[in-house]
Amino acid sequence: MSRYPLLNFGLAPLNSRRDVAMLGVIHRTVLGLGPKHFLKFIQRADESNHPTGRVAMHSHDKQLRSYRTGNFLQIIAHSILGAIDVYNLLPQYVIAAMDVSTFRNRLQQILKVAARDRVPGWTTILFNRHWMFRHPLLDFSGFNGMESRAGGDNKDGGVKRDDAHTCIEGWINFGND
Repeated sequence: MSRYPLLNFGLAPLNSRRDVAMLGVIHRTVLGLGPKHFLKFIQRADESNHPTGRVAMHSHDKQLRSYRTGNFLQIIAHSILGAIDVYNLLPQYVIAAMDVSTFRNRLQQILKVAARDRVPGWTTILFNRHWMFRHPLLDFSGFNGMESRAGGDNKDGGVKRDDAHTCIEGWINFGND
């Protein structure tokens, strides 16, 4: 997949746009702005009921209840319910967006950094069908520096190249506690 349309025109591949849209619906529901019927499925996770049983693994303060427990069906991974786990992996500065437009722009910044740095499978970095224990977001080193310039309008999507190569220590050691 060519990186040119995304990096030069902000035009992400269709599968990436679908993933951003699903995460946007989830975020809209978390903010209380979406249709009320989504509230039945998109609920905050209790610390005692965290899907992995490890409270310390939270990457942000709005963790949602996962549907990848018990008799998890593969069809759920292909739906918005599977995207909840990707939402739970996002860093705090993305989740802190107070409107859906800002949230989606920050997701697009993640895509741009992954594309620019030639991350293998960059088009699926927000994909919800990956196995969660080896999801590309767990190893993605492009989060550092995005927070301070999350609202930036520079050509690189708000992130300097040097910052994209420096990993946040928490992401490197994610789950190794």
